[in-house]
Parts: sequence; C-alpha cells; structure tokens
Amino acid sequence: MKSKVQNVIIEDINSNQFSLSELSTTNPILIYRYSELNCNTCYETETILLKSIFEHYQNKVVILCSYEMKQHFITFKRINRISFPIYRISKDAFDWELEEYSEPYYFVLHSDMRVSRIYMPNINYPELNKQYLEGIKRFLIN
Repeated sequence: MKSKVQNVIIEDINSNQFSLSELSTTNPILIYRYSELNCNTCYETETILLKSIFEHYQNKVVILCSYEMKQHFITFKRINRISFPIYRISKDAFDWELEEYSEPYYFVLHSDMRVSRIYMPNINYPELNKQYLEGIKRFLIN
C-alpha cells in the first residue's frame, strides 16, 4: 500500500475542478470513497452513518465518488441530502490496491497527501463501521 495518494482532479456538482491536495491544506480530513458500481446498499448505508456521526463536523469529511454520468452524481447528492463536500472523480483515478476490491472505503488524507487509517466497511459488521467512524471523529476534532 502506498503511503501517499495521487493528487487527482476532482469535480464538484457545478463542474468546478480542483486538485485533491486543495481539500486538506492544514488539517487531516476523512475521505469516503465509493463508486456507483459498488453495492448500492453498502455506500448508501455508510452515507447515512457518516451523516449521523459527523453531523456537527461536516468540514472534516469529504466524499469522493465515481459516476459515469454526471446527472447520477447530482441526483445522488440531492436525493440523499448530502451536505458534506462531495466530488466526482474518474473511476480509475487512484492507482492502488484498494480500488481492486470494488468496495467503498475510507482513509484519512493529510496535508502532505499522506494517507492513514484506511478502512473498508463491511455491511455485515455495522458496529465495527460505527466504531471506526467514531474513532476517526475523535482523531480529527482533537
């Protein structure tokens, strides 16, 4: 596993483009990465959990997702009332092993583009998923 992530281009719902490095300029942030090709129930369940745990700390979380069609990206954000910053990236933006599992995952992004605290949630272990997010929240707000 690489200790740094590529500085990929990300796009918001208004088609504004940024570099990933612009997201974490001073403090680490939690990145939730999924693709529309992943299990819908999996990434939707995690989105709900994220919203409940980080309700008052939405500036600590960013969602990176891959949608072939931009309209699906916009629709997902609207239907799920996503208030976190959410960006679309190409499905092959990251060149690392995690992408090969075709499952949603989390990681903490540091200002120097290092990654830490990588976690792949499992829908069969909701309590572990919750414990991971609560631990990350404590890490990010302290």
